[in-house]
Amino acid sequence: MALAVRLPRPACTALVLCALLGCTHTATIGLLSDGDLANRRIDPALARDVLEGESCGPNQYLAAAFRNAIAGTGYDTMIDVDVTTTTAVVVVLNCIRVRGAGLRSAELPVVDPR
Repeated sequence: MALAVRLPRPACTALVLCALLGCTHTATIGLLSDGDLANRRIDPALARDVLEGESCGPNQYLAAAFRNAIAGTGYDTMIDVDVTTTTAVVVVLNCIRVRGAGLRSAELPVVDPR
């Protein structure tokens, strides 16, 4: 006995488009940093520039996208980061992109650890 599942036409169309064109998902991450944040208070008012970076290909890494975003900028921290992943049938078109506000950890105020 064969079991057939009949999808509604809009769902079927969405699946076909996703398979052919690729799918995208976006999530927000509060903080990415490569700096020394020990005893530092994150102050969003110090964020100045919007940074963007990506990592594409068969192997995508959030760390690589973050490093590409901060490369050559003097920033070592990003806050309120939108992370977008894109997947496609052709593997080399798969990407992870980051976009967020840049901070320098050395400029963040130090708080008493008590």
